[in-house]
Amino acid sequence: MEDYLIQPWDLEEQRTGVNLDMWVPPEVDKLAQLVMEYYDMEIYTKTLITSKPDKGGAIWKIETNKGPRSLKLLHRKPIRSLFSVGAQDYVVKNGGRVPELIKTKEGALYVEKGGKLWIVTDWIEFLTPASKDLSGAQALCYGLGEFHRHTRGYTPPAGSQKASRLFRWPAYYQKIITKIGWFRNVAKANSDIPSSQALLSVINIFERQALDALSLLEQPFYTQMLSLGEEYWGLVHQDYGWSNGQLGTGGLWVIDLDGVAYDLPIRDLRKLISSSMDDLGRWDVPWIQGMISAYHDANPIDKETYEILLNDLAFPNEFYKHLSEMLFDPTGFLTMNLEGIISHLNLLEQTKGMALAELALDKEKFQTGNYGSDAGVEPEKPEIMQVKGSKESSTLPKVTQKTEPGIQQQKNVKEISSMNKDQLKVLMICTEKLPVPAVRGGAIQTYIDGISGLLSQQHSLTILGTTDPTLPNEEYKNNIRYVRIESEQFFEIYAARVLDFLQNESFDLIHVFNRPRFITLIREAAPYTRIILSMHNDMFDINKISQQDALTAIREVERIITVSDYVGKTISNLYPQAASKVRTIYSGVDLKKFIPWETSNRAAQIRQELRSSYHLEDKTVILFVGRLTPKKGADVLIQAINELSIIDSNIALVIVGGTWYSVDSVTDYVAYVRALAEKASFPVITTGYVSSDVIHQWFWAGDIFVCPSQWQEPLARVHYEAMAAGLPFLTTARGGNPEVVIDQNGLLVNRPEDPHEFAENLNILATDPQLRHRMGQTGRRLAEERFSWERVASEVSESWKQVLSYETDTEKKIAFEDSDKVKGKELAINDNDSPKDHDQIIEAYVANIICIMIFPIRLENNGISFTSPSLRGIIGELIVIGWIIFG
Repeated sequence: MEDYLIQPWDLEEQRTGVNLDMWVPPEVDKLAQLVMEYYDMEIYTKTLITSKPDKGGAIWKIETNKGPRSLKLLHRKPIRSLFSVGAQDYVVKNGGRVPELIKTKEGALYVEKGGKLWIVTDWIEFLTPASKDLSGAQALCYGLGEFHRHTRGYTPPAGSQKASRLFRWPAYYQKIITKIGWFRNVAKANSDIPSSQALLSVINIFERQALDALSLLEQPFYTQMLSLGEEYWGLVHQDYGWSNGQLGTGGLWVIDLDGVAYDLPIRDLRKLISSSMDDLGRWDVPWIQGMISAYHDANPIDKETYEILLNDLAFPNEFYKHLSEMLFDPTGFLTMNLEGIISHLNLLEQTKGMALAELALDKEKFQTGNYGSDAGVEPEKPEIMQVKGSKESSTLPKVTQKTEPGIQQQKNVKEISSMNKDQLKVLMICTEKLPVPAVRGGAIQTYIDGISGLLSQQHSLTILGTTDPTLPNEEYKNNIRYVRIESEQFFEIYAARVLDFLQNESFDLIHVFNRPRFITLIREAAPYTRIILSMHNDMFDINKISQQDALTAIREVERIITVSDYVGKTISNLYPQAASKVRTIYSGVDLKKFIPWETSNRAAQIRQELRSSYHLEDKTVILFVGRLTPKKGADVLIQAINELSIIDSNIALVIVGGTWYSVDSVTDYVAYVRALAEKASFPVITTGYVSSDVIHQWFWAGDIFVCPSQWQEPLARVHYEAMAAGLPFLTTARGGNPEVVIDQNGLLVNRPEDPHEFAENLNILATDPQLRHRMGQTGRRLAEERFSWERVASEVSESWKQVLSYETDTEKKIAFEDSDKVKGKELAINDNDSPKDHDQIIEAYVANIICIMIFPIRLENNGISFTSPSLRGIIGELIVIGWIIFG
């Protein structure tokens, strides 16, 4: 049982007569028994109340000698559940009415078993739902206000995944606006279904509501509200309603706190009001006023908060809620459900506008919040708690200080390496998301794969990465040492374990990939090791790293290698201090795997087999390879080819990729792409995720490669693969992508969001086979000349050697620290010392003075704040030297 990991059980094979919502796998039931043994209580009975088979959670009521209690299996990842466990404990201690957590025999608030957290709480007896009328709604709102008030000031436990939506309102609004566009496109694609026209006739109204609501978030007072921060505003429940707020002893109790997150508290209130009006079938002003008044009595709101509430009520939340499932079964939804939904929404709209106008008149009843006009907005924080550079505020365990022998070992690394001047002892640290080798894919992992085998022929190489079920935790392979540590795909967990690894290891150089937040932590653990940072995207963005940590990273690294000029310029524009350290080393491609199909009988055979299997023999095949996410633009490509197919019916599209590396889950975007593909006027083949060891075969099957990126792509490596395979390509003028459009090897789309421009450029390629052939030949030549892994490895190796070939800031810092040992000591030259000894002593002392004088100057020139020694002190030292030398 110790090795059993809990997974959702909604895909269990069909069980006759079994309701999966009232069933858990036997292994989970056994784990429940083990968990209860951690608590000081005698169990009489255990009854399953409900389960979440699609997520892997459950609740039991247990009768014990200490009274009735609840045993709960939290379905989220442990570090996310830790956030909500800490919140529940905080609210209880703050006087809130939520079930109190029972501690284990060892005093812990939870037990971790099966890869999940388990908690035991009081079972609150005699809870009753609030009545489904205005009185009941007011009771719910008053209880909600109390709950929000008790959450203010919450600080999550160290190492937990911080859940915050406070800074995400504009992004959420924009996401819904985008999806409204998807609804429109799906309705157009299914225009043969009569109800589609009903949707198209009203969709512009709801889109305008959403755009108007988004524009209000640009008001200064909203920015000033956010600047007060997450702890000031506290937590929202996110799933609050008649089932999660119930009346009991002392008032209303809030239960099921699994999903709490930082946010403006009135988001919960808005959801409650919107759903209540949706149930009523009309917007009732006295009802809404009563709900707001009850909430205000428990947790006073100000004028600005009220305005945000009205704005969120005006947003077309009900429209989106009712139509969100349309993407997963467009035909069935449009045929069976849509007419009734549109009728219901129209009835709501008849009263909603007037109700909001009347409610707006109440704004003056609330006091102003007096948010300071000089308050600066805090940027959106990453979901994971930010690891700060300073020890005092770090969420990681404090770094264990190395012993003197350990420090000396690091100082002596250069001496040891100097025995073989060209061989370096190097640690490459991959990201926490995917393993190395690239068994799950990934651009960074593929990059490391491509160069590590070549670099290991010259250097002693260790690669540190995350674990994978198919790989051992440590192995030596192809002259490379691989060490894999559990990360759970979260930076904080990974970072702590990377630091543990470094405590007993020493390297000439540490090469960190795409995680500048690592640098401060690594410098703390390895103070005398040179560090190089490779950047593959925008991890220096203000939303992903604090300014303090970014500046520290820039100061501590010897070089910043980027995969495109775009990435380098983006970093330098944010932090001019980095400009002198930035160098572009373009990525590469396996020229033996990615080859033009015409050059290999095997490749030609596989091309024929693939095209035959999907009935593509006589088609001009357009190829997309990438993750299925909105920023990759597969939907725009389908719309473009729909337009092209009007004049060229001999085309087909192959979409290769899943939602994530090695994952094929059906998100709403994947459903949207499939809905468009199903109604396309040309063949669309979707392969799902294809592993990296066979993906090159699809390049053999294609005729034209398209990268329809909608975002500022750092520089998609699929361009190199298309060039190596001899395919002409069409890409977008976003990010670093234009940097690989060279010597007419491809075409560029300047307006990536415009399907018509895509169609025009695709038509140029589709109608001219000779042009495609010339572009493909040019691409292959460029790949051989410029984009081989040998070239990448050579440039990386040269960068390593360069930072070791001159006295670096790190080295000067070592000398400066060593000089402390002789400061204040009398420089004595004995009569018995030889002239050579005299020279060595003087030489050492002069070196000390130079270090003291020059090191600060060097730092100043690098733009680093440093307090230099006083001029008087330097002159004094020089006088001593002159007295010694000249007597």
